[in-house]
Amino acid sequence: MIKTKNRIEFIDLAMLVMLIVFTVLGNSTPMLSIVLLLSVIPMILIGINSDWVFKFFALIFTTVITFAIYGRAISVETFFIYLLPAFMSSIAFDNEAFRDSKNRKIRLAFKKDSDVYCYASLRVFMISIVLFMLGTAAYYTFMKYFMNIDLVGILNDRIRDIIENYATIVKSTELKNIYSIDVFNKLLDSTGTIIMISVFIRALILAILSYFFAIPVLNRFCNKKIFNVKFDCIILPGNPVFVLVATVLILYIVKYALPDIDTSTIISNFMFVMNILFFIEGLSLIAFGIKRWTTIKNNINWILVVFLLLFVGVIPGISVLGILDNIWNYRVKLDPGLKNFGGKNE
Repeated sequence: MIKTKNRIEFIDLAMLVMLIVFTVLGNSTPMLSIVLLLSVIPMILIGINSDWVFKFFALIFTTVITFAIYGRAISVETFFIYLLPAFMSSIAFDNEAFRDSKNRKIRLAFKKDSDVYCYASLRVFMISIVLFMLGTAAYYTFMKYFMNIDLVGILNDRIRDIIENYATIVKSTELKNIYSIDVFNKLLDSTGTIIMISVFIRALILAILSYFFAIPVLNRFCNKKIFNVKFDCIILPGNPVFVLVATVLILYIVKYALPDIDTSTIISNFMFVMNILFFIEGLSLIAFGIKRWTTIKNNINWILVVFLLLFVGVIPGISVLGILDNIWNYRVKLDPGLKNFGGKNE
């Protein structure tokens, strides 16, 4: 018991040191800003493996250290965009629960020797994406109303400047024969969309680091173990294809029924987000195929593969593959030995 406690304390301290190092280095220079992304990994481990006192201590202490070195603006950014969402994600990962047919909440967990095992489905991965997006929204809101800095407005102006400068360069070169001026006008009207997309992509990257990278590290070094969905087994939960089609149809109906309401931006953003998610499922299916190549190579529909590559393109083709996989669950078709694989409640 004492040995286990000492091991937990050692891991907690080691993760706290890593968290501080990643945070300080990541904020030191733009060239090392990618290191800041890695700060979510020790924060996830602390959030799952530690007691509540140490969790809050690590969160607050790291923020205070960042404030002491870099000031209020950087510490607020680090807290809202990286530390707090990772902290909340760790709670979601560690408290995954399901509802049975009688709507009773059930948490799956069991203990073996000194290790505690539980399960984190893709649902909490999706929750993590939302938490990181909300963290960014909270950061923008805090900066605007408590520090009088309108970051969204500043980003809008910078993006517009970049587009306008590039348009000026294009007009003075042979590229004007390739790029239409309408392209730049559309981009200038879509600066808000560009910001939203960038927020989503960053949230997605941070959620991937939290779920697919931090949890394996946790399982390797900590007494708490979490069974998560492996990357080659990703099947988006629920009925995302139906949600995509139904939502787009409703938005188009609203667009034509109420012309004063511009739903084009909403439709574009929503389809972009869903395409990214289906792209991930498509990549997962490809990873599944590579991993089990010797078993499934004779069951691959090569006509479909060639069609997607030649007529749809590589990147869009992977998204289409993800859509088709979500509808028909190709993993079971490729490897009939996988009974009851996947489903809509992962």
